[in-house]
Amino acid sequence: MLTYLIYLILSYLNTYLSYLSYLNAYLSYLSYLISMWRAYELQRGQNGINSFKRHSDGTFTNDYTHYLDKIKAKDFVQWLASTKREK
Repeated sequence: MLTYLIYLILSYLNTYLSYLSYLNAYLSYLSYLISMWRAYELQRGQNGINSFKRHSDGTFTNDYTHYLDKIKAKDFVQWLASTKREK
């Protein structure tokens, strides 16, 4: 009787360990899929950011500064031309 009980316990433990092995493999695969998904979203997110210009990238500021520099240069040329005419 004791031998049979030990046999049943070992049989259940063996089944339990095999289920744990399957669960471990499943969790490893799930972890791999999640890491691949995160890498994909990161890649997609970076491509989305690079596809348009943002103020935080300094694009707007640089364009606006360039525009103001052109206006200052025109004003300077007009001032210089008017100063030379007066003399």
